Amino acid sequence: MTKDKKPFFSIIIPIYKTEEFLEECLESVKNQTFSDYECIVINDGSPGIPISSKKSPLYKIDSSKQVKKIFDSVTKKDKRFKLYQKKNEGLSATKNFGIAKASGQRLVILDSDDYLNKSYLHNAYSFIIKNNHNNIFYGNVKILEGKKVNSFASSQKFLPTKNSLKTILTFPTWTVTPVSYFWRLDIIQKHQITNRVGKKGEDTAFALDCLLAYDNEFGQLNFNFISDSYYFYRQFPNQMSKHENWEIELFNDTTEHMNSILPQLKKVGLSYYILGQLFILRFKTYRKKLLSKSVISRTIYGIFGKFLTLFSIAISGAKKMK
Repeated sequence: MTKDKKPFFSIIIPIYKTEEFLEECLESVKNQTFSDYECIVINDGSPGIPISSKKSPLYKIDSSKQVKKIFDSVTKKDKRFKLYQKKNEGLSATKNFGIAKASGQRLVILDSDDYLNKSYLHNAYSFIIKNNHNNIFYGNVKILEGKKVNSFASSQKFLPTKNSLKTILTFPTWTVTPVSYFWRLDIIQKHQITNRVGKKGEDTAFALDCLLAYDNEFGQLNFNFISDSYYFYRQFPNQMSKHENWEIELFNDTTEHMNSILPQLKKVGLSYYILGQLFILRFKTYRKKLLSKSVISRTIYGIFGKFLTLFSIAISGAKKMK
């Protein structure tokens, strides 16, 4: 890669309390069979790992030194890799920091406790250049649960080749895989797409904003599944056991984002009726969780009130469509 030439891929790796897996993550990038990439590694003020010793039963290694030591040992002054150390601001702000530094054609987000198969970039590159550059490309995801490796059953594999945004968002079992997309960086920059800071469900919101941008640029959404580009996603037993009100916060933040992009959704034919259906599906998804938690009654009634309000809007919208 020459100094003036943009790399094909920009890989962003945010770090926070994942030093244990960082070496494996970086090595999976370093050992890629495809070389035209840059790798932006950002330490988001990680507090470091507690270590036991004879002198002190428990102490913490300085994270900035620890991360740099791992980074240097793997990258060995490889100029494609860049390390940034910053104060803790959260995952979304760290991703935004990386995107602002990126200069490649395609964006790859890699969590620092995950890793890639060695032909991940090569297979993606080969597939992308043989197809329409305007398509949406995404790789295969493998779920790591301890020593078990399971496939992520993504319904997107079975999507029709050509879709409108309305088709995608109303596809019965469509879900946003938070990882393994190869988004065009120029579109992200043109539409000033960022991860929402301090909000739950930021991956879904970011992907939805990207879909809106692609639809705005090209008028349709063409998905391409790259079956031999494997992203290994590490899932921990307690990963989903967030604090008590986590599901409620996710529910509210998702609804807030849908409301914020309502004008764009209306432009592409997503009426209040469709939004109402999406809201109902979201409510059903979290209903059991919400009702099984010992949360304050007024919180549930408040959420249910929002549900009824939007449902009434949906019915009103449905009548107008007739």
